[in-house]
Amino acid sequence: MVATLPTQLMRRYEAGVNPARKRFATDSGIATLISPDIDPVVSQLFFLQFCSLGVALTEPVEGWIARAGTRCQEIGLLDLGRALAAHAKAESGHHLMMIKDTQTLVAWWNAHRQSSLDAERLLAALPLLIAAARAEVAIPSETFQALGIGGRDDWRALNELLAGVPVTITHGEDGHPLPDTSDVVLQHIPVEEDDEELLVDADAVTAVA
Repeated sequence: MVATLPTQLMRRYEAGVNPARKRFATDSGIATLISPDIDPVVSQLFFLQFCSLGVALTEPVEGWIARAGTRCQEIGLLDLGRALAAHAKAESGHHLMMIKDTQTLVAWWNAHRQSSLDAERLLAALPLLIAAARAEVAIPSETFQALGIGGRDDWRALNELLAGVPVTITHGEDGHPLPDTSDVVLQHIPVEEDDEELLVDADAVTAVA
């Protein structure tokens, strides 16, 4: 398929994607993943996420390429259309391999790590997020909990994540960057309490109960 494209177009394409390739090659996250000193837990969690999230991204690829091939043939690019149609068939079922990889990785994790993972819960997360994004709606955490997707999302779970995985949280749940607090000086200022504020009206408590 590449051989049928004009050389000039290929050069323009290469020039367009080169900046992205350079950013990818120098990205700190990529450097962490390919480092020989990477924490095995981080590496395993990455592949768990890569495979489980990749299922929903890989499954529709066959349809995307097939539609592109059909359109190419409709506008007269017959050779390219036939090539895309053949390639679409080759993409069929690739998501099944990622499902199998997810199940295998989860089984290994559960056999060697103290925490336990559920492959089906991991596989169910992204399709729900994609559907919500298409509908332009937000999904409250209660919905994930009701469906059995995810787990604890309180401050204890966040502390466990930060302690176990070398990540830096830069954005809040609304997608906005978190404020820079590196220059903030924390001070402990004692506050004198009024003993009367600590009194409890026993009669009121009884009435409420």
